[in-house]
Amino acid sequence: NENDYKIEKLLPPKELIRKDLRLTVDNPEDLVVCRAIYNEFKEEAPMVPIIEAVKFLDKNKSLKELIAPFCEDGYSTMYL
Repeated sequence: NENDYKIEKLLPPKELIRKDLRLTVDNPEDLVVCRAIYNEFKEEAPMVPIIEAVKFLDKNKSLKELIAPFCEDGYSTMYL
């Protein structure tokens, strides 16, 4: 309730506002992408740096192509 609590919306850095990416496991393709990210950064798990994961996906277009069909629908239902 906005009358009872102070509400502050935090925005991520601009380089992380990416509607062409998603990191979730709603579909089998998402799991493939998340496993690839984990395999790349498993030495840093469980605290994988998100900016490094994004850079990794940008370098691996085939992974981005796997999740591309789900990005538009997913973001259309979010409160952005």
